[in-house]
Amino acid sequence: MTEITERLHLPLLQVAQAQKEVTHNEALLRLDRWSHPRVASRTVAVPPAEAETGRAWIVPDDADGGWAGRAGQIAEWDGRWKYMTPAPGLLIWLEDENALVLYDGTGWGGGLPVAGLSIGRRTMLSNAPETVTSPIGGAVIDIEARAAIDALLANFQTLGLVAAGST
Repeated sequence: MTEITERLHLPLLQVAQAQKEVTHNEALLRLDRWSHPRVASRTVAVPPAEAETGRAWIVPDDADGGWAGRAGQIAEWDGRWKYMTPAPGLLIWLEDENALVLYDGTGWGGGLPVAGLSIGRRTMLSNAPETVTSPIGGAVIDIEARAAIDALLANFQTLGLVAAGST
């Protein structure tokens, strides 16, 4: 019989195990930790001298001190340092960068791994924006129409739907 779960490595109760509450409590603590993961930073190279219980950090490649040799792992303070090796696909909130990072199996990358935005089954923002130039000149100039078109283009550019064109 296996001793841990596949994904979160939660400890399983064993037949005839003494003090089952210890194993159960550890599983609950891990669930609490990893069902909504967040870390303070991924750039702090030395373990903080004082840390709040439950605070965690992604250990950087240049880690030193107590974190040496733990690059890429998540270090959490719980009266002592506990380490977790992330599974590919884990998304974590970085508090100091105000961003999500993804563990791809080899390292921590930035942002969400998406190819585009779908709204109502229509995929948008999946390609580089196309360049659209603002209308200028011509035999008949309609100032109001040009102002409306310029406003639409400015909004599309702000949304990233079109790139700014040069005139």
